[in-house]
Amino acid sequence: MSPLLRNILSIIAGTLLATAIMFLLEILYAKVATLPPGVSVADLKDPLKAKAAMAQMPTSAFMGILVIYAFSAFAGGITATLCAGKKSVVPALVMGFILLISGIMDGVQMAEPMWFMVVMSIAFLIFSWLGFAVVKNKKPKTAVS
Repeated sequence: MSPLLRNILSIIAGTLLATAIMFLLEILYAKVATLPPGVSVADLKDPLKAKAAMAQMPTSAFMGILVIYAFSAFAGGITATLCAGKKSVVPALVMGFILLISGIMDGVQMAEPMWFMVVMSIAFLIFSWLGFAVVKNKKPKTAVS
């Protein structure tokens, strides 16, 4: 397989895994963290109501979401790096950049606070890189006879 195709497939694999983890953890988190009083999930589809709801959300709710994003980017960075053959940080960072763009688009649509969008953007890139850094020099363990 050509290195370019391998890198593209590794970026796709990392992005898909990170997105799946994010989706599942957000579903679980929604059961723990509740919306502010008077706000329903249906309200979040209307941009004006979503902006009002985001203004009422406590900082701790956003911090929980940041943890989910960081963990997802980390897992995606590990996956992209392993699939690419551990030689380059590029697949992990491209995967992180894809998550960043997706996060910004979602943040604008949901009218998330600017501080959250800045921290989220940094977290996607840093934790994607950390995923690479964790596995880049790892040697596979061998069985001792």
